[in-house]
Amino acid sequence: MPSVITRSKRHFTPDNFLLKIESFSLLSKSGLEYNSDIFEAGGHKWRLSLYPKGIKKNIVNGHISLYLANTDTGVLPLGWEVNASFKLFVFDQIRDEYLTVQEVFVHERSVKRQCLSFIEEPYNNTLTWKIERFSTLDEEYYYSQEFIVGDSKWKLKVHPKGDSIVEKRAISVYLWLCDCLPTEQNVFAEYKLRIRDQIKGKHKEKRAEDWFPSSDGWGYPEFLLLKDLNNASKGFLVNDTNSHSFCAKAFDKAHEEWNEEKKKICVTFIEKDGEEKVINVPIGMSILEAALEHDVDIEGACEGSCACSTCHVIVQDMEYYNKLEDPTDEENDMLDLAFGLTEKSRLGCQLIAEHELDGIRLALPSAT
Repeated sequence: MPSVITRSKRHFTPDNFLLKIESFSLLSKSGLEYNSDIFEAGGHKWRLSLYPKGIKKNIVNGHISLYLANTDTGVLPLGWEVNASFKLFVFDQIRDEYLTVQEVFVHERSVKRQCLSFIEEPYNNTLTWKIERFSTLDEEYYYSQEFIVGDSKWKLKVHPKGDSIVEKRAISVYLWLCDCLPTEQNVFAEYKLRIRDQIKGKHKEKRAEDWFPSSDGWGYPEFLLLKDLNNASKGFLVNDTNSHSFCAKAFDKAHEEWNEEKKKICVTFIEKDGEEKVINVPIGMSILEAALEHDVDIEGACEGSCACSTCHVIVQDMEYYNKLEDPTDEENDMLDLAFGLTEKSRLGCQLIAEHELDGIRLALPSAT
């Protein structure tokens, strides 16, 4: 039986999810698909997928394409089928009413709202990174210092002899998002990466626009051939110094509005084998509780009562250590029993997630 599409107008606000897009022209210019945050309705999880220029494979011209997608299909049994009666709305800002084209059918009302805005030519949008003694670099890759553009933290990642894809043929350059985001969120960036010609100004540069997931990067495995990099006449390597730069054209700024959920901070655990695990910790929760919830290899034998040292962690950056409250006498007594005690050691059960600790990195000692 074919589906029936109807169109009507109404003044009532949709019941389940609202997506507000600011600077729509910048999104439309990119032509990239945008996937909203996930929301729940009718016992299932959903998201909106917006194509600002329509979907080419469907030969849709002069229209936007908007879809409702089910995101929890991985937990449904073989042969599943979900039947949904839904409507999609577009808000008419002049007449203050909604054009209804087809809402997930639910009885309760619990609206989640999200706003997507774009920043064109963001402030402080350029980074220059000079790498000295380039010929002596022997690590697989190196990161620049973190820098902030828009509301996000970024860094450059360089493989001096290329990554595994190019097999030592070229230098690889990537732009890396440092922020911890919910799994369904991404950050859009229109940007330019460049290796400077320090003699003639004929720089090697590439432009791109991508959606960046949490703590991940995009870039070019074969950014510049090593034979060109090492050719002195081309000016990319002068006095054994290589200069990279980054310039942002536009960024998105997605955030939820009127959302009562607890805010979270990003915490990175460096486990005993060196593997890093990034988790989001609600404000007010102890680091020990969060670690146990996310299967971090930490013990906590006294269950957070500050009666042992088995939740010993080592703060990696003094900047963050100095933001912590001073340890109590009880905590100091337990730390005296800890294996591998350092000047930046603390007990995870005594560290409480606060906004200023967003981005903290904690190492677990090799033994407890």
